[in-house]
Amino acid sequence: MNTLLPLIAAVVHASSLVCDKMILSAHGVDYRAYLRFGYPLYFGAMVVLFLVFSPPLPPELFQGELLALFLTSAAVMLVLAIAYYRALDDDGLGEVQTLDLLHYIPVVLVSAVLFSDERNPLVIIAALIAAGAVFWSHFEHHRVAIAKRTLAFVAWAALAAPTEAALAKTLLAHWHPVAFGTVRSGVIALAIFLLFSRHAQRLPASAMRFSVLPAMLSAIAVTLYFYSFQRLGIVHTVLLFSIQPLLVYAAAVLFLKEQFHWKKAVAFVIVLGAITAAQLLS
Repeated sequence: MNTLLPLIAAVVHASSLVCDKMILSAHGVDYRAYLRFGYPLYFGAMVVLFLVFSPPLPPELFQGELLALFLTSAAVMLVLAIAYYRALDDDGLGEVQTLDLLHYIPVVLVSAVLFSDERNPLVIIAALIAAGAVFWSHFEHHRVAIAKRTLAFVAWAALAAPTEAALAKTLLAHWHPVAFGTVRSGVIALAIFLLFSRHAQRLPASAMRFSVLPAMLSAIAVTLYFYSFQRLGIVHTVLLFSIQPLLVYAAAVLFLKEQFHWKKAVAFVIVLGAITAAQLLS
């Protein structure tokens, strides 16, 4: 049953990301205006889950080292979210998601170094194979072809994602997943609202209504993801959740009519094979 948590989270979050790209593309919405409107909606969806589950929220969580770790986690996630949507606004959904696979690799490797319960040689080998496949899929004419804004996201994600994962694992030893997701999303939503106060572009009514769906889907996906962190650990969660870019890439080609790239499709197959092998042999 625990194995299903990251798989369901991957499917739900993939649906959310497809909706995000549809809104950004079809309605010509700037990513800053979309985040300013959409992240508070996401926080609202998390509040609904908080009211349903009524998780404990002791005051000890907001003191000393735990508070410092929590604020650091929120800050890292804030920059990751901005970098991702900045790239998504400029680049194709399939392209961003293909490269998004790369940030799972340092997450696996760093987690194996930091946490003894996360060390598994087979998983590390699978991660390196997956990284090589994604790199190969973007190697054209003796250079790596990546859009400028997407490259900025990839670079930051490679550094920040392992930090965010390690912080989340540490904090979830004390926090309930729903409480953690709710409070952190509230802090990030406030920061985004203040940062992008000058980008108060009014979204079209249709985009505002449609934005409710990805907010709800993201809240569900993140909650399942955090539960999986607690029960399966970082490595197994990340490996299983990494089918999400494959699902998003397929949706981008089928529904958003983005260009199909055979090398990226082959890379996805290799990544999926590496994940399956690691799961079966570990």
